[in-house]
Amino acid sequence: MPHDTKRFLTNSKSSKILTEIINQLEDCEEFVISVAFVTLGGVICILETLRQLNAQGVKGKILTGCYLNFTEPKALEKLMEFDNIELKVLSDDNFHAKGFFFRNKDSWRIILGSSNLTQSALTVNNEWNLLFETSNNDSITEQILAEFDYLFAKAKYARDIIQQYSQIYQQISSNILTYTFIETKISPNKVQQDALENLDRLRQQGKNKSLIISATGTGKTFLSAFDVAKVKPKRCLFIVHRTNIAIKAKETFEKVIKDKTLGLCTGEVKDPADYLFATVQTLKNPQTLASFETNEFDYIIVDEVHHAEAQSYKKVLSHFKPKFLLGMTATPERSDNADIFKLFDYNIAYEIRLHQALEYNFLCPFHYFAIEDFYLESEQVFAKNFSKLISDQRVEHIIDKANFYGYSGKSRSALMFVSNVDEALQLATKLSQRGIKAKALSSQDSERVRQETIGELESGLLEIIVTVDIFNEGIDIPCVNQVILLRPTQSAIVYIQQLGRGLRKYKSKDFVVILDFIANYNNNFLIPVALSGDNSYDKDELKKFVVSPNNYLAGESTITFSNIAKEIIYKNIQRTNFLQLKNIKKDYVQLKKELGRIPRLVDFHEYNFISPEVILSTKDTYHDILLAFKEGVASLNQRHYNIIKFISKEFTPAKRLYEILILEELLKSKTINKAYLEAVLRDSLDDFDIISFANALEHLSLKIFTVNAGRADYEPLISVDGQEIGLLISDVIDESRFLYEQIKDLIEYNKVVYFQKYSLNKSHGLSLYAKYSKKEIAHLLNQDYANGGVNLAGYRSFEDKVLLFMTFDENKKFDIYDNKFLSKQTFSYYSKKGKTLGDRLEKALSQNQYKSYVFARVNKDNSYIYLGIVAKCIVAKEIIAEKKFVEYIFELEKPLTNEIWHYFKAVYKTKI
Repeated sequence: MPHDTKRFLTNSKSSKILTEIINQLEDCEEFVISVAFVTLGGVICILETLRQLNAQGVKGKILTGCYLNFTEPKALEKLMEFDNIELKVLSDDNFHAKGFFFRNKDSWRIILGSSNLTQSALTVNNEWNLLFETSNNDSITEQILAEFDYLFAKAKYARDIIQQYSQIYQQISSNILTYTFIETKISPNKVQQDALENLDRLRQQGKNKSLIISATGTGKTFLSAFDVAKVKPKRCLFIVHRTNIAIKAKETFEKVIKDKTLGLCTGEVKDPADYLFATVQTLKNPQTLASFETNEFDYIIVDEVHHAEAQSYKKVLSHFKPKFLLGMTATPERSDNADIFKLFDYNIAYEIRLHQALEYNFLCPFHYFAIEDFYLESEQVFAKNFSKLISDQRVEHIIDKANFYGYSGKSRSALMFVSNVDEALQLATKLSQRGIKAKALSSQDSERVRQETIGELESGLLEIIVTVDIFNEGIDIPCVNQVILLRPTQSAIVYIQQLGRGLRKYKSKDFVVILDFIANYNNNFLIPVALSGDNSYDKDELKKFVVSPNNYLAGESTITFSNIAKEIIYKNIQRTNFLQLKNIKKDYVQLKKELGRIPRLVDFHEYNFISPEVILSTKDTYHDILLAFKEGVASLNQRHYNIIKFISKEFTPAKRLYEILILEELLKSKTINKAYLEAVLRDSLDDFDIISFANALEHLSLKIFTVNAGRADYEPLISVDGQEIGLLISDVIDESRFLYEQIKDLIEYNKVVYFQKYSLNKSHGLSLYAKYSKKEIAHLLNQDYANGGVNLAGYRSFEDKVLLFMTFDENKKFDIYDNKFLSKQTFSYYSKKGKTLGDRLEKALSQNQYKSYVFARVNKDNSYIYLGIVAKCIVAKEIIAEKKFVEYIFELEKPLTNEIWHYFKAVYKTKI
């Protein structure tokens, strides 16, 4: 049995049982599932995979039970939609068997353990399962499958018992006793406690304003109520931009604060109260504003404070002088030039974004599906041909998908986001004509019409509200259980706002379904950016997310891309040029707002903005970026510039840290003893070796760059004289504080990125599955890649090492003699043409005489992914075609991880 297929499976932050089950289903030719009970949420988790298997004709059997009536009838009904699945239910209360079986050719992969088919079991529960592989005629496999067949024969088909079981399930659900609980005091959760402590700390420091950044549904209003209750201001003002939000905020405060009077100041209503909840539209009225003294309120709270740069808010806020001002928002990053961070003196008391909120279980889980639209056109084509957006075929396609992927609860309460008002009106009409109660809402509708329409959705009179963007923020409709996205993604911020409309928890809602209809839009790459929360714009990382998204996502939520949607997004990522100043400038401007100063390179990394690797691939130095953005930074003369360029281009990002640590020590002391420096590096680096230390000294002293093109302007940064090492640039560092700060920034960034990324999972000097250029590979293996311009192509030997390179070109027609993976641990590899086993290197490879490092990449313009070293050569034979060459089958020292294996399978599907 291959040892890589015997593994313990459990749910953790970095992996989910769901991912393994989906991977096995996608690879199998037949599947068998036995679980004690199944819920609709569990079925939804694998729904797209089951749909694909049905289309491929892959047969399956599912056996479940009705133990304590935990199995949901809606789950059975959904499974019954698949022609390829035999579904049976066992009425025996003693049935608790849980196993997932996947046949592929002459073997079975089996998962046995504790997991039922529920969304919590597949994603977050502390489950124990064992994955192992056996042959078809293995005695254990035969015993397990015989027991399954015995139970399956006893069970009844779901279609025969579904009506009766549904009645029993409904009766039991209706008869659940309702208990009356004594009202308990509402208290802050752990996150809110941390935020309250930070607010206290800011006030103790003399600060009079602060910003709370908190995802929708995470309790911002309760947090502000807790803080007001703690501060006990004589008077408090809560400012919102809609009346219904003011009413709900007042209701929240009433649950926390009992010793003050609370009232509204909205439209015609002006209650006399200690704490007022007011709309900005009412407050900006000159007469209303004049009725309040400037110091009338000790504590003012501004909800959705990213609006605060609007004239109406400016007018109101400039009138008042509170002792403390609190701003709250889920999205401080506006697309205009508003600087909310500056307004609050850059005092951020607490920040919790979508992924953290999911991890803390503050939000309703979502099941996101990226599926292909009916027409796979660009937004430019749709703009010229509006009829396609509202065609009958597209409407039928939308309805079919919305019904198939479904919702949680008894009836649908959906928001549908579209591109323009005309599309909203036409789609609402066509949906209604087909029996789906729908209405369009836009900014052209009055507040009264909006509230009436929302009320109809909440009461069940409507199924779908079709809108453009008025529900991006500031609206609370907890009953929403389906969100349908029918427009191109223009902004990751707006995307998350729209997705988040259904994430507030609500009775009888176990999850919300998000349907994203994908066409050939220009900004499809923003979908994985928004969903992953990774703003580095690393193409390989974005593709990995599309392949295995659920390993990146906290909580019970899931993300699924259909095969066609996946391909569309891949191509968009591949063709999009992220190395453009406009991409960097967008993040630069936002980060500068947050920090209130010019960002350093390390700030981009630590605040999860665009990666410094992308920045330094766009320009030679960060100084070039600052000049391009017309920042008034100090100038650098040519010598200063070349020093920064040397460190930026040759040692950043630091995929080994020797050079950076040497520079750091020399910045402190100017000259240093070699033995002392060696001791410092030994303490700092777990994998220290003396050869790499010596090689790093040669790099910094330029002994290894003597005849390489493109580096003629570099000068040695250090001198090595016996046991004394000196800093040769100390004179220019003393001359320029700016140069010193630039070098310090590069050192700090390189240390952070090395320890967080490139020091992990080390294997023979390199980090497994990290990306390396050929120059970096030679650098890290202590080779002189500069002198003579070493040609690292195909395979090459030096000393006791061989480098094996593979390029999988998506656009190249597959050849039978292309290098390819045969399994997670084995791959075929072909020698150069004209070579035989009689040649020295080719013979040595067949006899495992070298330490062979393996690298693979997709397309010639990408860096290589390091896959570890070869454990042994399994096969070596000569092939006679047009010319002789050698075919090898190598076995890796360690099998590829599931994530990398499925990433290769998806992106390089023609080569595996």
